[in-house]
Amino acid sequence: MVTQRLERVLAAIAGRSPEKKEEMPDPKFSKPWHGVPRESIDWRPTVNEEACIGCGACVTGCGRQVYRFDYDRKKPVGADPLHCMVGCTTCAHSCPTHVISFPPLSMVMDMEKQPTVRHAIEDDLIARREQLAWEDRIPHPDRLVQLVVDKMTRAGENNVVVTLRPQSEADRLCQFVPGQYLELRAPESPWMSRACSIGNALQEGGAVEPQLRRVEGGRFSSWAFEDETG
Repeated sequence: MVTQRLERVLAAIAGRSPEKKEEMPDPKFSKPWHGVPRESIDWRPTVNEEACIGCGACVTGCGRQVYRFDYDRKKPVGADPLHCMVGCTTCAHSCPTHVISFPPLSMVMDMEKQPTVRHAIEDDLIARREQLAWEDRIPHPDRLVQLVVDKMTRAGENNVVVTLRPQSEADRLCQFVPGQYLELRAPESPWMSRACSIGNALQEGGAVEPQLRRVEGGRFSSWAFEDETG
């Protein structure tokens, strides 16, 4: 406090305004997004100042301190765009004059399709299970069944049909329709389950045939294709 006062006094004697120190992004808000450096993602709000009425709703409503307020001009300033949560558009939706815009949300969807991003999300869920797990569980509407691999058939270069048959009569799926999903897990793996579509009509014996598509760099599909070729 004494140092700041002294700087102002010295600046006044020298006839100049004290220099404003450059603020660095808060690492709490600007940390990597699912393993991707935040500074490499061009996700930030853009304000149409000519149409902005200066209500300040975006400034006070943002909990990540993206904005500052220019009290002289009555305009919001995107001072810390790296603080903006990738995919968040809350300020745009709460703006009464709809003058805030963001890049297309499809950009975020495309990034989430990348295996490295999906793996980072999965690893984070696994690592923080004790912190994120919801204890008041709702009974799962589906049931777990034991299925064994009967055969694997290539359906093109990047697709394989896996024929799964029930391990016992109790594991038979009594009803399902093509296009319905099964949650599949890789044995002895910490990975989360994967949703795969059932590609066949009901067969005698209860066999089902989900189709797996190879995803370059994908954990589960790489495991499945290596198992198929091995």
